[in-house]
Amino acid sequence: MSNAIFSEGISELRAWLNAPPPPSGVYKEVEKAVAPTLCAKHGSGPALLVAPMLDLAETFQYHVERWLRVAGNPTSVTLLPECGDGRRRLPENEALRAKVLREALTSERGVFVASVSALLAPTPDPTRFQEASLTLRVGQDVPMGPLLERLVGMDYDDAYQVETSCEYARRGGLLDVFSPSAESPARIEY
Repeated sequence: MSNAIFSEGISELRAWLNAPPPPSGVYKEVEKAVAPTLCAKHGSGPALLVAPMLDLAETFQYHVERWLRVAGNPTSVTLLPECGDGRRRLPENEALRAKVLREALTSERGVFVASVSALLAPTPDPTRFQEASLTLRVGQDVPMGPLLERLVGMDYDDAYQVETSCEYARRGGLLDVFSPSAESPARIEY
């Protein structure tokens, strides 16, 4: 993409957004990030944009989504959540983080935005992460014992009642499992 076309696109974007000149340099940083993102439209594989802090990563995500929409590009823009701030752990983000990491490993296109802290957080080896994936289908015969062992091995929590992702609950012949890739738990009847 030539600089002239890119500059013209930035001018059109500013007019469309009705944005004032960059007050704090945020738009300038977003503009620098947009060029590789647009190239990802024609390239192969996902693109990764990295910001020094979470608030700037969220700003990148917002503006890049709008830019792609203006450009007619349906590419998804996904924020990789942080799972801690260096002093404390944020377990409520772990399931969404697992979902985003899985999407990054399996998608052929897309834009992923992350803060440095989100990138530095420990993650499993990609091969091991993909091997930990489990797909169950209606009518499939899976013994409960080995399935429970597999869920525990995948770091699911045994709960009295399933309320959040990465939990399972067993009551008699019923097993409720809440996958991070699902909006709600699934029930398995034995």
